[in-house]
Amino acid sequence: MHPVERKFQRMMSQVTTSENRILVAVSGGPDSVVLLHLLNKYKKESSDRTLAIAHLNHLSRGVDSNKDSDFVVALGKTLGIETFVEDLDVTLLSGKKRLSFQEFARIIRYDFLERISKKWSAELIALGHNSDDQAETFLINLLRGSGLRGLTGFRSRRGNYIRPLCESSRYEIEKYISNQGLEFRLDSSNQEKYYLRNKIRLDLIPTLELYNSNIKNSLVSTSSLLADDEDYMEKKVQTAMAQVGFDVRDDNFTSLNINLFNSQHPALQKRLIRQAILVAKGDL
Repeated sequence: MHPVERKFQRMMSQVTTSENRILVAVSGGPDSVVLLHLLNKYKKESSDRTLAIAHLNHLSRGVDSNKDSDFVVALGKTLGIETFVEDLDVTLLSGKKRLSFQEFARIIRYDFLERISKKWSAELIALGHNSDDQAETFLINLLRGSGLRGLTGFRSRRGNYIRPLCESSRYEIEKYISNQGLEFRLDSSNQEKYYLRNKIRLDLIPTLELYNSNIKNSLVSTSSLLADDEDYMEKKVQTAMAQVGFDVRDDNFTSLNINLFNSQHPALQKRLIRQAILVAKGDL
């Protein structure tokens, strides 16, 4: 069995239980094509499992963006999988919101997936992130300045989102797709160094590999260790909330007893304030 299939099966056993309706985010690129291929291949193991495809056309690369959409629609028809496609001019909208293209594209993409998930009554949303993505995310957050949570990157499962390929490297996925003879689309913008993630992937990581040829695995391993620490600290926050008189009212107002709050360790104080903001505002 190919390493990608072995890792995929192991991750699926960890991130799914009885959920059978899975919405698959498919861009048309290698990662999402392999993700869809494996989910479709192994859905026979669960006779009740049903898949649907979601594709958002960012309209950012002209004809190529439309070709990506056409490819995904054709792929869905070939596999007999219901496919949801929407077109949205992310470049235009991001300018109006004064956000970077990539930041706004991420927000729009998750909003799209949530809407389609509700429409189709999905129980899970599958994303094609791989271990290289995790290493890049670690470095992005480190360069921007981040607390522990930011350095944990993404999880194999968070809420209803699953990432069954998160233990597979980009190299392994490319070898697998070649071995299986799968067709896919390439996003030319992935080679543009205008974006920070691309600069990290194309410039920084190759430089770091001069010092540690296994740097990507090292970063992923560090991220995993920090994730355990983060989980522990989150549990401590839940305990501390009761100790500081954490109070929530219906009018989006959160209060803490300042004297009890000051008696907490600074690490917990920061997290309690973060939790208070999240509860009162609904997001961070």
